[in-house]
Amino acid sequence: MTAPQTALSKLGEFLSGANNANVVVAADFEGGGGTEELVFQRLTLADPVSAQFLQEVSNTVAEIEELTLLEHDPGYKPEDDELCYIPLSKSDLAAKAVGSFASLDQVELFRESEEVIDNLRFYATVVQNGLRQAVFFRAFSPKNELTRSCLMPLVFRGDAYNHLKERVFLFDDGVDCIAFDDYLFILNVTQFRRIFRYFQALIDEGDKTIDSVSSRIPIEGLDEFRKMCKGNPLMLSKLVQIARKPYIEQLKLSDIVKTIKEFDLPLEVKDGKLVFDSSPRKRWLILTLLDDDHLGSSMTKMKYRSNSKVTM
Repeated sequence: MTAPQTALSKLGEFLSGANNANVVVAADFEGGGGTEELVFQRLTLADPVSAQFLQEVSNTVAEIEELTLLEHDPGYKPEDDELCYIPLSKSDLAAKAVGSFASLDQVELFRESEEVIDNLRFYATVVQNGLRQAVFFRAFSPKNELTRSCLMPLVFRGDAYNHLKERVFLFDDGVDCIAFDDYLFILNVTQFRRIFRYFQALIDEGDKTIDSVSSRIPIEGLDEFRKMCKGNPLMLSKLVQIARKPYIEQLKLSDIVKTIKEFDLPLEVKDGKLVFDSSPRKRWLILTLLDDDHLGSSMTKMKYRSNSKVTM
């Protein structure tokens, strides 16, 4: 059993020995030098509410225990029976957020400040058992506050229905990510990116990644290629995935040209460079080619393009 499998298998046992759960909301604030910082505030929960949060996350863990674990790879779309994970040591943003819950007693209480509510990014159900803890992340949006949703909440008072003026927050039983024993398990890849500003982290390293790939595989129209990738989360994730491939170091233009001809791809090679075409139908061609998405069946001799692959 691998280390992440062991961690996931122990999570249910950990939760069964816990007595309650805490909920912490996280809001974005502008820090010094224009940088963005997270501010955490803890909700005061009645015992029955705390017990319900604990039960909900326990139910989620019971549902995912039998899933196949795969390390998160940008651009890969997990199947329904797969669960991606990432070591916290490989995600500074996630590790920093998890570390913020180590001393819950020191987290200030939530006072329904307008500034905090306007900038809420996610909330976390934090379960502690002895010196260990598990953190269950869920993305937050204005719709989570009933009085700010597109609905019109009414309450019956006296002899008529009137507008609900008290703040009411909606929490569902969903979980987007789970942090436990040095691993982050990702149940919702899209919300994982939102919660931990994953795309922003990719942008910060985007130029370095593009330079790394283009230094091995020359691209004509590199500036347009760079702009297009940095403006599209899916393209940038795909590019990062390509840069991590072990074969990229040995990939030759002659191999690329051979694949272009074999699959009859509408991709031009000019003066030893791949020509980038930003039109909607062709902007992905270089990325799908470098990611080795074009496959052939040894059984049927048919050719395919795949957007998700797992090395066997």
